[in-house]
Amino acid sequence: MHNEREDRLRVLVADDNNELRDRIVELLHPVFEIVAAVSTGRALVDAAVALEPDVIVSDLMMPSLTGAEALMMLRAAGSTIPFVLQTTAGRHAQAWLDMGVTCVVDTDEERPRRRLWCSPHREEVG
Repeated sequence: MHNEREDRLRVLVADDNNELRDRIVELLHPVFEIVAAVSTGRALVDAAVALEPDVIVSDLMMPSLTGAEALMMLRAAGSTIPFVLQTTAGRHAQAWLDMGVTCVVDTDEERPRRRLWCSPHREEVG
């Protein structure tokens, strides 16, 4: 019997804001398999190593390690997992893309519209 869940990308979500993390999981869950939802950068690194998700969706500012610091640790360990960084500081998007972030999502509610930046070198997932 075919399991539809086997065809879904496995996503690790990291955000220290409980409401936002729950909302992201709620939005992604119908399409993706959520392998974990964590609240710190250290937990993100540990979960990424243990669970090997297809994609990571991470907040920038979190306790213990920022999303960017977690990404640097994962890249230094040889991980190539696509990494989507969400932040209200979209003005730094190019620096994060240069660091190895796959896409940056600007979540600043003060801006009239959201922005999304993606690396032209990103690999297709799945």
